[in-house]
Amino acid sequence: PIIFVLGALAPTASADGWSNIAGVVRRDDVEGPIVQGSLGEIGAGVRDVAGGTARLQSGLLRSYALVIAASVAVLIVVFLAVR
Repeated sequence: PIIFVLGALAPTASADGWSNIAGVVRRDDVEGPIVQGSLGEIGAGVRDVAGGTARLQSGLLRSYALVIAASVAVLIVVFLAVR
């Protein structure tokens, strides 16, 4: 039987080693660019989000309380407007 592997046709497990070729094709076409390539991007995204979050954190309780109060006020206005 023949299977379709990301643009490459490769016979499945047989006695002459075609299964190894199919495995290499899968590794080269899937694992390398998709799995390993995405790890760096995910790490960079997490670093960017963490940096943005750190800039927002001032450590002052009054500023946190002000943000929570403003958020509650916006929610009240939205609920009253939708009603």
